[in-house]
Amino acid sequence: MIIEACAKINWSLYITGRRSDGYHLVDMILQRIALHDTLEVLPSEDLTLTLDPESSFPAPLDGSNLILKAALALRERAGVNLGVAFTLKKRIPSGAGLGGGSADAAAALLALNHLWGLDLPIKELEALSLPLGADIPFCLHREPMRVTGIGETLTLLPALPKRHLVLLKGPDGLDTGSVYRQYDRSEVRTSYHHDRAAAALMSPCAFLRSVLTNVLEPPALSLCPRIGADIGRLYSAGASFAQMTGSGSAVYGVFGDEDRAVKACLALKDSSPGSVCIVTSTI
Repeated sequence: MIIEACAKINWSLYITGRRSDGYHLVDMILQRIALHDTLEVLPSEDLTLTLDPESSFPAPLDGSNLILKAALALRERAGVNLGVAFTLKKRIPSGAGLGGGSADAAAALLALNHLWGLDLPIKELEALSLPLGADIPFCLHREPMRVTGIGETLTLLPALPKRHLVLLKGPDGLDTGSVYRQYDRSEVRTSYHHDRAAAALMSPCAFLRSVLTNVLEPPALSLCPRIGADIGRLYSAGASFAQMTGSGSAVYGVFGDEDRAVKACLALKDSSPGSVCIVTSTI
């Protein structure tokens, strides 16, 4: 079995509070994009993970990988001792805020639920995956959603217009925990109105800049100033809207069509040596 694990972008990310256990409460609009890892899943006596030699990026192959964590959690939940051989072709950069690890884990859960004949309902997979990563429940779905709580409350949104994107990521990644801690130390707070943000996403790109926000962008920028420069590069290349996704360090720009996105990406590659620049689109 071969399954695609699509990355995601944050159209919005707002923090609404913090629980007593330290987890931040969020209000986000997330959408999957065409950029994806590929996960091959084959029956096996053992539980193994290997990296396809044609991968664009490295990935850990030990127990720290969310694919293996998800497989072990599902095996424990189902009370089975089955094996599987995973082969991962990595195309989503890590430390980018694109949800690559979460997408891989979600793909593994969906594949194993079918391969092992478990037939667990999606809500159970969501609950199982949440302790592993806040974005995994969302990544079990393909539709755009509003995500609240600590990632466990998913609300389906209407189909959004297709957007052509350029992703830009410098050589340095960011640790999610460090960005949230920097946010906590900051006194700057931004207002956010979900209904306005959702309505803007159904409208021409010109409206996006005035209502969409990622409150983690300023703290991430203080840790990695290149993020601000990359957003400026995207605007200079013709993006109608540009923003950081997740906790960074990748940023994305919205372009009017694929040709403009391709031309911008070529120019950005020339002006940003050492950066990863990818043309993709929402799905």
